[in-house]
This record gives sequence, C-alpha cells and structure tokens, in this order.
Amino acid sequence: MKELEARTSTLWSDYLEWTLSAAVDRDDPFTVDARAVFTHDPSGEQISTGIFFMGGDNWSFRFANSRIGSWSCETFSDIDALNGWHTRIEVDPGTSPHGTLTHINH
Repeated sequence: MKELEARTSTLWSDYLEWTLSAAVDRDDPFTVDARAVFTHDPSGEQISTGIFFMGGDNWSFRFANSRIGSWSCETFSDIDALNGWHTRIEVDPGTSPHGTLTHINH
C-alpha cells in the first residue's frame, strides 16, 4: 500500500492538495483516467475528484471538506504510479462562523 502524509483541517477551511509524481508515456496526458475518492468514515458519504495534470511528471488532487470527522482517501488510475495511494484526513469543527447558507420562506 502506498501512503501519503495524513492531514488535518477545519470545517469550511481552504482545500487540501496532494501532488504525485508519475511519468506518463502518452502523447496526451489529459487522456489519463485518474481520480481520488474520499470517504467520510462515520457516514459513508463519498466525494470523487479528478487527479489533474500539472505539467512535467506532476499530478495533483484536492479535497474541500464538508463534514467534521475522519475521512479516508484512495486513488484510482489506469497509470500504476497514480493508482493505489491512500491517506487520511481529520476535519475538526474549528471556530469559523461561516457555513452553509440556506433560504427558508424569505
């Protein structure tokens, strides 16, 4: 199993980003199928995001949290160097007054 450094974040904070290195032997690197799937451990909610080409051998993916608690992540790709990476994220409540806005009968 390939492990990335675990991270901590606070609810509604900026996104987290990871960078992977993979030499891709293709004329068009934008045809690579690669994604990261984040799973909120308590609820089972999943968020899938693309792994995108940054140039050279650099690939990145990002996570914007939406719930407090523990999250796990696994990458999937048709390129071995991008496939099978794992990490964990712990999202704390934080102290920000910001959150989701709703509209109720106004």
